[in-house]
Amino acid sequence: MQPEDIIWRLRERLSEFETLCRESIGLLHPKKNSDLISSIEECERLCRTQINVMNRIAKNIRLVWDGQWEHRLNEMDICSPKNRNR
Repeated sequence: MQPEDIIWRLRERLSEFETLCRESIGLLHPKKNSDLISSIEECERLCRTQINVMNRIAKNIRLVWDGQWEHRLNEMDICSPKNRNR
């Protein structure tokens, strides 16, 4: 299995969980289940954070595959002459 396959699987499961959270909130009574709704909303936010992390990882892996990662690291290098005066 390749790294992109694993990233895809994880993002797929996280998206399913995010959908489950949204659907579950819709089934609960807003006042009677406010604590549970609040907890599920927090889980949904954490899930979105995890999805964002996976998206960043996928982007970085694509940069490595495209041979651009080393170029980007060189651009960000604060020791390089062009970045010393920043």
